[in-house]
Amino acid sequence: MWGMAAWAAIAVARPDEPFPRRDEPVVVRRFQRVDGARARYRNSKGSFEVWAFPNGDIEHYRLWDRKKLVEQRWFNALGDPLVSVNYVDMNPIVAIVHGGEDHSVAVEHWVDTSFGPWRIPAPNADQAGSWDLPELHAQSTWTTDVLDVWSTPFQQGLLLGCACILLDRTTAWVDGRIGARFILHAPSASDPQLGEVWAVPSPEGTLIFSYSAPGTPDEPDIAGPLATGRAMMVLTHREGRR
Repeated sequence: MWGMAAWAAIAVARPDEPFPRRDEPVVVRRFQRVDGARARYRNSKGSFEVWAFPNGDIEHYRLWDRKKLVEQRWFNALGDPLVSVNYVDMNPIVAIVHGGEDHSVAVEHWVDTSFGPWRIPAPNADQAGSWDLPELHAQSTWTTDVLDVWSTPFQQGLLLGCACILLDRTTAWVDGRIGARFILHAPSASDPQLGEVWAVPSPEGTLIFSYSAPGTPDEPDIAGPLATGRAMMVLTHREGRR
């Protein structure tokens, strides 16, 4: 449904609106406290390691207890919580995907698959770049081309390739790298699908990751069907980093 033909590039529902916070730098600092999506009381010995925008809004943070990581939380570009992950002995155990409700995803036994310099964790090993999971289908590709994932041609090609409707688009960050996230709907009388595509360029190339599940835009909480895919993406990291 979301095959590689889609990667050429989305008819843009809001072609004149810039991607939010695309040009804002993210700086890593320590803070004593986090209130929602804002960091408070900068302190080099603070328990919160925060990736923040110039105004103090948080992209994501790590909470440390002494020298042990106990939680990470990611926010979307508008400051809403996206995913939280709880850790035990430095290992991710449970991801909480936030939406209209919170959705728990067990991640303790996930395994990494390599795509260029990236490592994507998943419930099982991939099969030639795809995962057929009970709750959704996921697919990833790596190209050494550095793509302009915010451009109109990329977006148009993406929608043409999957015959999708664009529901939303936003700036996204994966392990500190800025990219784009597209929320899509593939209408069908027999098998309507909801999905997301994350596209993250780096100097070495571009990672493109998609996942889809049965659903329609009328779902009261689209985070539910897509929870496993979002957990996979926020936990994606570059080689040598966790």
